[in-house]
Amino acid sequence: MMLRKYLTIALCCCALGLVHADWNVSMDIDGKCQISKDGQPIASVGAGYFLLGWQVRGFAAPNFNTPPEGLIEAIGGKEGDPAKVAMRLKYDVVDDNSIQFHYTFTPDNDLQANTLYASLSVEAAISAGRPYFANHKEAGVIPAELGEQIHIFTQSAEHLAIDTTAGLFSVTLPSSRHVLLQDSRKWGSSFSIRIGAMSEEGETWKANTPYVVAFTLTMPEKLVFERDVPFTLTANDDWIPLDTKLDIEAGSALDLSGVLKHDAPAGKHGYLRAVGPNFEFENMPGVPQRFYGVNFCFSAHNITPAESEILADRLSRLGYNAVRYHHYERNITITALPGDSTQLHPERMAQFDAMFAAMKKRGLYATTDTFVSRNIYNSEVWPGMEGMLATQMYKRLCLINDNAFENLKKFTRNLLNHVNPHTGLSYAKDPSLTFICLINEGLIDTHMIYQPMEEHIQAEWLRAWNDWLKAKYPNKQARDAAWGRETTDELCPMPKPSAGTPGELRDLDQFFADKQISFYNRMKDFMRNELGCKALLSDMNNSGKTTWAQIARNEYDYVDDHFYVDHPQFIKKSWSLPSRCSNTSVVKRGVMGGSACGYVRQLDKPLTITEWNYSGPGRYRGVGGILTGCMAALQNWSGLWRFAYSHGNSMFTVRSAGYFDLVSDPLNQAADRASLCLYLRGDLAPAERTVAITMDKKHLADERNTPRAGVVPSWQNFNAIAQVGVFVGDSGATVPADVSLALSDRAPKAAIHLADEARSPEAGLALDALFREKGWLPVSNRTNLGENITESVNAQFMINAPADVMVLNTPRTAGGFAPAGQVITTDAATITILDTEATVWVSSLSDEPIVSSKRLLLSHLTDLQNEGARFMEKARKTTLAWGKPPHLVRNGRAKVALKLSQPEKATVWQIDLSGKRLAKLPTTIVDGALTVDLAVKGDFGAQLLYEITVE
Repeated sequence: MMLRKYLTIALCCCALGLVHADWNVSMDIDGKCQISKDGQPIASVGAGYFLLGWQVRGFAAPNFNTPPEGLIEAIGGKEGDPAKVAMRLKYDVVDDNSIQFHYTFTPDNDLQANTLYASLSVEAAISAGRPYFANHKEAGVIPAELGEQIHIFTQSAEHLAIDTTAGLFSVTLPSSRHVLLQDSRKWGSSFSIRIGAMSEEGETWKANTPYVVAFTLTMPEKLVFERDVPFTLTANDDWIPLDTKLDIEAGSALDLSGVLKHDAPAGKHGYLRAVGPNFEFENMPGVPQRFYGVNFCFSAHNITPAESEILADRLSRLGYNAVRYHHYERNITITALPGDSTQLHPERMAQFDAMFAAMKKRGLYATTDTFVSRNIYNSEVWPGMEGMLATQMYKRLCLINDNAFENLKKFTRNLLNHVNPHTGLSYAKDPSLTFICLINEGLIDTHMIYQPMEEHIQAEWLRAWNDWLKAKYPNKQARDAAWGRETTDELCPMPKPSAGTPGELRDLDQFFADKQISFYNRMKDFMRNELGCKALLSDMNNSGKTTWAQIARNEYDYVDDHFYVDHPQFIKKSWSLPSRCSNTSVVKRGVMGGSACGYVRQLDKPLTITEWNYSGPGRYRGVGGILTGCMAALQNWSGLWRFAYSHGNSMFTVRSAGYFDLVSDPLNQAADRASLCLYLRGDLAPAERTVAITMDKKHLADERNTPRAGVVPSWQNFNAIAQVGVFVGDSGATVPADVSLALSDRAPKAAIHLADEARSPEAGLALDALFREKGWLPVSNRTNLGENITESVNAQFMINAPADVMVLNTPRTAGGFAPAGQVITTDAATITILDTEATVWVSSLSDEPIVSSKRLLLSHLTDLQNEGARFMEKARKTTLAWGKPPHLVRNGRAKVALKLSQPEKATVWQIDLSGKRLAKLPTTIVDGALTVDLAVKGDFGAQLLYEITVE
């Protein structure tokens, strides 16, 4: 009843507006179509397939020449795939608002896949909550919020259409065949009509046998069709060369070491402790600690001691107080020692020791993993076997194979018992090594079911699974009764989620949880009791957003996770160009990148994100970094680590921007300064109220609960309003939250309990209504879940997705992101974006608020790429070549008006990337506000940063 009551209230707050616009359809040389209105992408047409295990594959032109009109030829698959697929697309604009697509797919070998398809994807912002049609009749309503039902419509039809605020998108087939309407918001921000055969178990497409998918797409209004062609970025009036600097001048406006007041050396306050949702030092009880840092990878650990000192100074001045030593093992071990990958390399370890000590001296705390990517010999696991063991297989074998586990212990022992001569401490006894994840991204789950494995590895898992079953069930009859089906006396295979009975899948969940918990406890016992290591421990730091994974995480000292926005999708070969990314505004989506991570957080444990990024060459990474800082601040998370600072030891010369590295990406580096102030300094206050999704500790054993269930709700964007997370406890446990929504009726409940259907869209609306009724969400608050607008309770943060606007409004940091023509209004600053979408903000460089601060940093970020960067299409989704320095910055202008107590005494300085002052900028005082015009194109090349002094 309570859920229905609040749902009724909330529905009254929701409305959808109509949009009218001109239409543009742009097709690239791979055959992908982007459909836009007023320059904003709203839909797309494309093709692809999924190998068994839902491994995505796309199509790419065999060369990058412009194909003839009406025809596209492309090849699907990656290097090493057992089968490639040739795609031949014929297309024709048949009238003012319709295009015919005729795909012919031909595998070169027998193709085993879950599906081979063509699709239309429509942005959820214009289609959620609206009707859809099958065979020209209304067939249902698209869910307003993401729920459990991913497949909205899945059957044969000759017509399927989606209504949107801009009109009807219709797909008409020559004859009836299987069509799927999918809610793809679990992976992105769209709904998809997918045409083609689909099977959870997989199907076989025969070699050299054509497979045809044809349809006509009809759009609401007259369209303009154009062919997109590759292009290269060069310096011009739109792209301005940047004088990139790597090191920060001491005492400059960019030296944040004094602003953030790091307490060096790291470890001086004793070991770190997990106390409820926070970290605390043992000698500073009651004082929560946060960490913000970067990752180092591969040869980034192999630099000279002198370079380590330079780098440590740089990171300290950039404001970081933590580092993660990642992908480090190959760079500190003896790699030419056949049969033993665990021995430390003396010279390389000396470099690592010097680097660690330099960071520690400046107050930068450390985290790492006991296994990331060390090269493992097969003989270390199976004596006498030649060759090397794949990294992903080793990670998962550690849970079930004693030799693999002992090998992990041997390396961990060698590393943690090593004494750093600069600190005089072994790594096991150094309190500046604060937390350790056991195996990086080692989650088991469906990898054991779907991913290809060699027969002897499959046999290991089959044995482990059946040993577990034998321990649980006294005989075959008991197992059959629990599973509800007849089973074989022989080894039972692991059930696939699409085929197993509820009893089988419930056992699979429990098996995975038991294996993860057992592995964690064995390693914890070894590290604590044999090595004397007091670092906090965690595991499963990649996804695992399921109920069973939350049961396992309940054992850990803290929870760790990873996320990426615009992570590259590799077209032909992993970690090689060409690659793709969505390159769309995350603000316009309305859900901050990494929001789902908040729902693997356990409310009685700290949460860290040791890998995250808005990856290059995504054009929205300037605002993305800030969104992450805002989310972490509002949610009171305990640590953030950018992935990465560098993937190599080339950290002392300017190089091309790429996917991840901050050292070569001044745009992402500049964005971090806002996050450091908002999160690490605490400019943005945490949400005052907490909402818990609750689980009983015996959840997996309860036959009434759905196995293979997720924990991430449809109302993810409520994380701007309240702290969110999961709480696992006994039925009568005290829930550390104001409100609970349970995953079963046996789950613990808070003082206010809304429902036992926590993930549903209705639950989100009920939460909104409850917060309003209780006065927790002020009447003036602009949150409207139906319109995809969320504002924090204290009005310090807002996302207006329809307008593509983000606003920061704190006393010490103010500004936001907006497209051209929009105005960002805050208490201390009014910012008008004149011609190029941009992120603009001002931060006080003292403890004083902006209005009375004597020193401030003003930032204006548009986009940054490399000279000579080459892309497949105007939308810059497909990267063909990185280019080289200099970095180019997208030109743009903005007008900023600051409310200062003494505007007549203020001076605005142009500064370079080291913080050096270049020249004064003209200012005026308008209506009592200091007013300044910003432009990327300036006398010193591209201009991003400004210092304001009040004297």
